[in-house]
Amino acid sequence: MTNNLFSIKLLDWFNLNKRKLPWRTKKNFYRIWVSEIMLQQTQVKTVIPYFKNWIKKFPDYRSVAYAKEDDVLKSWEGLGYYSRVRNFKKSCELLVKNKININEISYLEFLKFPGVGNYTASAVFSIIHNQVHPVIDGNVKRVISRILRLKKKSR
Repeated sequence: MTNNLFSIKLLDWFNLNKRKLPWRTKKNFYRIWVSEIMLQQTQVKTVIPYFKNWIKKFPDYRSVAYAKEDDVLKSWEGLGYYSRVRNFKKSCELLVKNKININEISYLEFLKFPGVGNYTASAVFSIIHNQVHPVIDGNVKRVISRILRLKKKSR
């Protein structure tokens, strides 16, 4: 199977089987970024209600930047890994302080923000801007292993 045919088949499968997720309703940089931060080390089903509540309380990065840290932490309560939300708040504050338009930020600039690593930047820019930034997580490894019929190695 050619790479192009494989891509087409994979995208067709995704379009038929993708879950309806609240952060997928719009291609919005902030919403996708929030979801990627929340999804680190946390299952999708757990994130969905947190995401919905978060967006009601903090509809954009400015609202996070101007919020009290205690309010931000309270809204994150139950998701754990609090350094994620502290770094997210710091990043939102930097955007506001430096008058950066989140929709005009480059991939390399985004990587400089607290808590933004290759995986987060790659995921956000792939989704928002259709840029090719490969992301290999556990799900991708599992799918590729199945396609290539790789057997699980014992440790």
